[in-house]
Amino acid sequence: MHDRTPPPPVASPAAPACDPCWSKRRRLTFSFPRSVPGRLLVLALIWLAWLLAGTPLRAASLADATAADTGGELPSELGTIVYRVRGDAPLQLYIVASSHRSAASGANGADTLQAQVETFRIGEWLIRNGQIGLLLPESFFGQQADVAPVAAGQAPLDSATLMLRLGDTATFVNAELLLHEQYGIGLLQVEDRELYRHTQQLLHAGLTSAACLDPSFSARLANLQKRRSAAFLQGAPAALAQLSPPVSGTAPGALLTIGLAHLGDILEFLESGTVCIPAPPAGDAELPAVQASLTLLANPVGITVIVPPALLDNLPGTVADRG
Repeated sequence: MHDRTPPPPVASPAAPACDPCWSKRRRLTFSFPRSVPGRLLVLALIWLAWLLAGTPLRAASLADATAADTGGELPSELGTIVYRVRGDAPLQLYIVASSHRSAASGANGADTLQAQVETFRIGEWLIRNGQIGLLLPESFFGQQADVAPVAAGQAPLDSATLMLRLGDTATFVNAELLLHEQYGIGLLQVEDRELYRHTQQLLHAGLTSAACLDPSFSARLANLQKRRSAAFLQGAPAALAQLSPPVSGTAPGALLTIGLAHLGDILEFLESGTVCIPAPPAGDAELPAVQASLTLLANPVGITVIVPPALLDNLPGTVADRG
């Protein structure tokens, strides 16, 4: 007699972890987190992956542009010229708006590293094309003479090393110091020490007290920064006089590097030909109103103002409105 009891149902075996089809299905299954912290984490990881993938590519393309033969014109990949006058003058001043580390913490801002890389590449291109022989950095004091260049006869500093050096916040280094190290080009002060001291004191007070809540704080800070911008330009002729005498009618010029916040004032002074600054709101006796002609324009000097690609989207309103 046959046993007609139906066999017990056979449970479907769990898919083994080593099953490639099952693993593939698992990998393709993704649910975007519903919680706000979870979504922020995913977006942060996506942004980080994009940053790590894109930045070296941009840095590599800058290195290629530095070495390219462009017939004496700055490659567009390196920067955008927003102002130029007397482009055929035998002596040239190049002004590059850059981004610097925080004066309070020493940390890089969102665009600082890329802007510093691009500033270095601009300076490198100018040096390799024989167009500058002196560096005039903002916030630099004293003088560093020409030294034996590290990079003489070498290919441009590779992108990975450049980003590593400029991204190291454990030591103080910037594009100008690295250009000095690599190419031996000298540095000279155009910063007014007293104006710099006044500005630092005001910023420190704003960070450590309620001074920044004073309605006049922003106006006082803007007044000091405008004075510093004027000092950069008014001090440039004396700095340019330190360059070697012209050879065959042409002398290497100088590279003045400034923070992006100074760009609007710099362009205002250059276009008007005058320096007009009212007394600060607090009526500081040490800082009277200023009304003077721009001595830089009284000299036979060509002037070119350049903005690195990383900062084009962050131009001050007065500059962006220029078109």
